[in-house]
Amino acid sequence: MLILAGIHEFKVVLARQKDNMSSVLTPLQITATANLLQNQGFSASTLDNAITTYTSTNLISSLIETVSIGSAGNILSSNVIANVITIAANSCPALSDSIPSGNANSYPTEFITTLLSNTANTELGSGDVSKFAQALSIAQGYCIITNQFVNSTVNGQVYLGNTFTNFNNMISGDITSVTTDPTLWAEDLKNLGGLINLANLMNLGTPVALIQQLASFGGIIPEIPLTFTQYGVSLDTVVNLTSPMLVVTDADQRAMYLAMTHITGEPLSQILQILGVTTAGINTMADLLNPYKIFPNSFQTLTVTDINLVSQQIYINSGGTVNATLETTLPNIALYTVI
Repeated sequence: MLILAGIHEFKVVLARQKDNMSSVLTPLQITATANLLQNQGFSASTLDNAITTYTSTNLISSLIETVSIGSAGNILSSNVIANVITIAANSCPALSDSIPSGNANSYPTEFITTLLSNTANTELGSGDVSKFAQALSIAQGYCIITNQFVNSTVNGQVYLGNTFTNFNNMISGDITSVTTDPTLWAEDLKNLGGLINLANLMNLGTPVALIQQLASFGGIIPEIPLTFTQYGVSLDTVVNLTSPMLVVTDADQRAMYLAMTHITGEPLSQILQILGVTTAGINTMADLLNPYKIFPNSFQTLTVTDINLVSQQIYINSGGTVNATLETTLPNIALYTVI
């Protein structure tokens, strides 16, 4: 008996597997369908009931019966039947179950209740739940994707409204808020090799940032600590120049900059080679901190956005003269310097 029971269970499992393999519906579709219309079935029942109520009125039922009898046996010609169906389409379509004249060209000549019923049942899959589930999934996907664009457009009117000052800045990632000639500026950047550390832009232009970048390339040549010591950089800073965690006081930064103005000749050539800098006109290590020097072709294109969201030139002439109005139109943090 136990063996027979075991065989029976095995056959039941196989039968279930066979049924699952032939199913065209997923468990999610079945669950969703089971909850439609409070488990009362899957059809356009509400619409069908409304149509039945409408077509049962004396006026419409008589009209439908006339068309039905006239069509049987060709008692009425097709033109007459078409005219009967559309008899009130231009005035009051509801009096003749007609498709409004403005939409008549888009649909075949038939009663509007027939069109509505056929359309509803077609969209519901004509009894095939899997078709409706697919159509619903497609419609839902369309809504989700479309709403992303709609919501982004609406939110874009206020969210991060001041992040980009104009359309050029927006599509260039704010590069055009830095320079009026991105191509020329790019050429200068290319010649700078590894001078600029994009992960340390907050300290760009400071002696310590230059030293940290040089140290990351393994290029603290002996002349640097010797010159730093000579011009007053503290011993604690000098012995930790290769540390990525190097923290330097303002006084040491000033001393480092002064020392860099005296690093020239062969030591400077070695530094430029280590960083891959090919920019012409770099005469001292301190020049590597000067935008006028490191951007020789594009420094006059460099701009800055002031506190009034107005773009201003940083350099006002070919001699590298800095725009004096920036002292009053930029926030103090932008003007802070330790040199």
